[in-house]
Amino acid sequence: MIGLKISNRIFIYLAFLLTFLISGCNKKSLKKKEIDKSTVSKNIVQEVLNNNLVYETLRIKGRCHYKNGKNNMQFTYRLHVEKGKKIWASLSGFGIEAVRVLVEGDSAAFFNRLEHTFWKGSIHELSQKFGIQGNINVLESIIIGNFFQNQVEKILNENNQIQFVTSFDNIPLLISVSPEQKIKKIEVNDKQNGWKSELNYENFQVFYNKLIPLKIGVLVQEPKNIQAHLEHKEIEVNPKDLKFTFHIPEDYKFVAL
Repeated sequence: MIGLKISNRIFIYLAFLLTFLISGCNKKSLKKKEIDKSTVSKNIVQEVLNNNLVYETLRIKGRCHYKNGKNNMQFTYRLHVEKGKKIWASLSGFGIEAVRVLVEGDSAAFFNRLEHTFWKGSIHELSQKFGIQGNINVLESIIIGNFFQNQVEKILNENNQIQFVTSFDNIPLLISVSPEQKIKKIEVNDKQNGWKSELNYENFQVFYNKLIPLKIGVLVQEPKNIQAHLEHKEIEVNPKDLKFTFHIPEDYKFVAL
């Protein structure tokens, strides 16, 4: 119709793609490396946390290129965020809305205007179906490039590259930090359980006295190849007129995941 034919299964992978980098892995220790404590600030974790963007609400507009096997799509997106409470998203092509999403607390829902279908349920259901781990706070942090973890198991320093070894819900993470104390890469490499994925942050710009990445690249290599490249075109912090309009038309058909 508009070059944005999004099936329901493709959409689910897309809408929650950012959480894939911390999904599907059982508890496992990362390979230990030498730590040069003499050149690593003892307060580096707190410094990274201090560089997080502080907000109550967000409005973000951007575009995305998504690839999953033979499925190759480009579209624009609008995101509305109420910190810790709601994430609203609208995906469009050529100015025509195709999909609308609402994540609120522990619940999630979407409707697809192109196929006249909808789904609603809980994040727990998504976890069971797709192996997704995480919550709304983590998803918000990933979208804006904030550091979402305050417990770091090890700090590595190799070739002047600082990395945090940590975990979230028993999922091992390796997080690379830029010289400006911002996250620039998050990696999961769990060969035992068949998961390999990474998230890269690029094109940092100053918004509200904080460095914010405008480009986010997501790559899931195993168990299947999925790629997404998001580019934030507009970011507004604490807008007062933010809306989370979400109404599923009565004639839309419920689809199982």
